[in-house]
Amino acid sequence: MGATLHQAVTLQFKATNNQVEYEALIVGLNFTLSMAVKCIQVFSDSQLVANQVNRAFETKDEVLKKYLQQAQSLIAQFEDFSLTHIPREENQVADRLAKCWIDRILDFLKDGIQPDNRQEAKKLKLDFAKYILINDELYRKSYAKPLTKCLRLEEAKEVMEAVHKRECGTHARGRSLVMRIIRQGFFWPNIHKDAQVFVEKCFQCQYYADMHRQPAGYLKPIHLSWPFAIWGLDFLGSMPTAMKNYKWILVTVDYFTKWVEAKPLTHPTAQNVENFLWANIACRYGVPMVIITDNGTSFANQWIHDFCGKHQINLKYASVRYPHTNGKAETANKNILNILKKRLDSAKACWPEELPGALWAYNTIPSEVTQKSPFSFSFEEDAVIPVELEHYSPG
Repeated sequence: MGATLHQAVTLQFKATNNQVEYEALIVGLNFTLSMAVKCIQVFSDSQLVANQVNRAFETKDEVLKKYLQQAQSLIAQFEDFSLTHIPREENQVADRLAKCWIDRILDFLKDGIQPDNRQEAKKLKLDFAKYILINDELYRKSYAKPLTKCLRLEEAKEVMEAVHKRECGTHARGRSLVMRIIRQGFFWPNIHKDAQVFVEKCFQCQYYADMHRQPAGYLKPIHLSWPFAIWGLDFLGSMPTAMKNYKWILVTVDYFTKWVEAKPLTHPTAQNVENFLWANIACRYGVPMVIITDNGTSFANQWIHDFCGKHQINLKYASVRYPHTNGKAETANKNILNILKKRLDSAKACWPEELPGALWAYNTIPSEVTQKSPFSFSFEEDAVIPVELEHYSPG
């Protein structure tokens, strides 16, 4: 007795029912040819495809003509071929494969419908034990995480689009994108592959992709005590001139949580730096213990020295020879600049309007290493983002 082989494919483009039937036929023919099969019997519940292939119907649609030509070129490679039309109720195996994975689980959980094959039914019972039905919505259970809402393909595309490039999007890479989607409470079986393909097709991600030229070096850890105690400061710019003549961004990052604050400025002056330190750091997160900056004139001046002395802040300067001492601020600059590039594309002068959104996106995306975002480090909770309101999830 021969083995039963199953294959299912997902089309990543819009197609009519007849086009999908032809796609399934072509995939099946290629699959069997790859195994050096010479004789084949095909059964299809599509009357139109069966009759067109058997030349009983004439093909008038231009797209279907191309499909038919491709199918016939594959059929010619078999020594013996036949295609028989059967009723849909006799084509249950193919229908199960074509059915959405959510529908198969719902059929089992609601009505107890399972395959006739005992071994396959036993396997599905074990797999479906990971899922639970709440108010007719399907959720996946996990030992370490909250319930995640199961999405269909169309919903999954909407969620990837929102998390990747909308209000809270940082154009994260595939792995980071998957991590954030799961943390926001969503799941589907091919999430890793779909996210990778989605990122590869994103024009901004490919156009502004990082090019690593500097060789890897040894890490030099900075010992931290608690959140918001050590901050790194740096200027990003000059930027394209925007409204109110903004040309610079003053960026600061907390070394413990990686939380980033930034403010657009017209000039990189000591007065602006002092105002920023007071209003954006001290008044929001408390007076810090240490501030690390470079040796730029905006930071290395009597004005900033007096401010830090008054509030007993230890002001440290990164060595000219070893600028990586302030690497956290440099990295934050690079990441914020990349986010702004990908979000703005050609509208470069609108960067001040996009800056709050870029900061929000940066502060709410989890790190690949710690699997926690600056927001969750700071407030011990994940931020609620708009896509969670559109597709409710308990995560």
